Amino acid sequence: MTHMERQYSALVVEDDVHTRELVVFNLEDAGYLVHSAGNGVEALALLAERVVDIIICDIMMPEMDGFALREAVQQQLAGGATRLLINLKDVSTIDSSGVGELVSAYTTVTNRGGKLKLVNLPPKVNDILQITQLITVFETFNNEEEAIGSF
Repeated sequence: MTHMERQYSALVVEDDVHTRELVVFNLEDAGYLVHSAGNGVEALALLAERVVDIIICDIMMPEMDGFALREAVQQQLAGGATRLLINLKDVSTIDSSGVGELVSAYTTVTNRGGKLKLVNLPPKVNDILQITQLITVFETFNNEEEAIGSF
């Protein structure tokens, strides 16, 4: 990184330690300043202290799920964060309220000049997005590294 380049920061929110460490390693290797949290409560505490450029969030976590982070994500967007990845790997299915939350998050991020991308879509979630044709709206990726590289 040259003295003119900005170092981007990331927050990884993932309850699985091995997955979290792998994502943190890859982001650090790519030059990001990385913060991590094992659940939504920890993520909220970190977000209260700092603004990050990209948030990679697992949806199904103990103590507070990914949807409960919506308000904190909106605060981050207001503070300047512009990149958001939502990891759906542990989501077995999604109902209309879950789809509504994804659409709401996408709209909020897009309206603020940011990008929201989905990663690790399980088959049932992919099917719902296909049926609703929302698959044409969301950028989807098979892994975090692909998604991060697309920003």
